[in-house]
This record gives sequence, C-alpha cells and structure tokens, in this order.
Amino acid sequence: MVGLKNVPVEEWQHYYHCLGCGGFYDRRDLDQVLYHVDGICKTGEPMRRSERVRKLVEAQQRDRQRRLARRKATGLPRKAT
Repeated sequence: MVGLKNVPVEEWQHYYHCLGCGGFYDRRDLDQVLYHVDGICKTGEPMRRSERVRKLVEAQQRDRQRRLARRKATGLPRKAT
C-alpha cells in the first residue's frame, strides 16, 4: 500500500481511498483492487496474488499456448505484436 505523498500529482487519479483500512491503492493493479474490494485488507493479512487473478493468468497462458500450437500445426505465421 502506498501513501499519496510518494505518488506524483499526475498519478493521483489512479488511486482510490479504501474505507476499510484507510489506505490508498492503485486501481490499475487488479491484485490491489481485489485485496481491498474483497475486504482482505481489514483482516491484516499481507497482500498476495489473488486466487481470481492467478486463475485468470493461468487461463490466458493456456489459451496462448493452444493458439501457438494451432498456428504451428497449420503453418500459419505468428501474429505481429
């Protein structure tokens, strides 16, 4: 968690004040958002990767691997990034 005095003024729009714990969190970081929205911040538990985020990341990685395997099998060129 971060206090706003360490954050440039231009970035303040991305931070939200948590009514549960009184801290500020970056709304661009899904782990931080879920930590505060789920109310874990009130329990005093340290922040860690959310189970929901972990499952989402794993699913995205599996999908990417499947797409790459399909492209290799069909001989299609890799998509430009």
